Amino acid sequence: MVERLVLVRGEFASQVCVSEWLGRLRLSTRRLYLHYFHSWYVWLQEYGNEFGGKTLEELLDLQDRATGRGKYRLLSLVQKWLGSGSGSESLKRLKYCAVRSFFMHNHCDFPNDVSFQVRGDYPTVEGEMSVQDLRKILLAANRTYRAVFHLMYSCGMSEEDLLHFSGSWPEVCPQLERGDRMVSIRSLNTGQRETIHSDPGWRGSGRSERVFGA
Repeated sequence: MVERLVLVRGEFASQVCVSEWLGRLRLSTRRLYLHYFHSWYVWLQEYGNEFGGKTLEELLDLQDRATGRGKYRLLSLVQKWLGSGSGSESLKRLKYCAVRSFFMHNHCDFPNDVSFQVRGDYPTVEGEMSVQDLRKILLAANRTYRAVFHLMYSCGMSEEDLLHFSGSWPEVCPQLERGDRMVSIRSLNTGQRETIHSDPGWRGSGRSERVFGA
């Protein structure tokens, strides 16, 4: 039963309810959310009691029709799944958000249990790095990495934005060769052209300048 219902990752992601859900997420979020949601679904087949053996569409229909305390039955299984594995509090919160996201983006009411507290199995790591420590790390990097760090910081780029910028090099390079101080590429999020400053000594003006990907 499990082998028939739990599809390989590619086929799992191709289902309409999954592909439409992923299509509403940022590219950098999709891979993690799909991984954790798929892990929960695999676990559900074995430990989900009456929900085991159900397809995703059937789970959505069951949750959509549920009333009263019945709306919390699937949620309780998500919480039980989180408790069955080890991990930090932040990791378990991410897993929790991934499963809830699937139901919410499929317009299926998934209750919020305010009494439930995500607890990690490891103590919280307290950051001890100072500004001077960070400065030493950046100055110790080679010129390529220093340029990348400066670009991400000055333009407000996420990792996803940086990868998109790198992939747009054929249209960026001619602008730099012409000596353009403002470089324009097509935005990953809006599809419109975004402008960033190519001068590493530039510090901006008093008004709000263009932030890449905003």
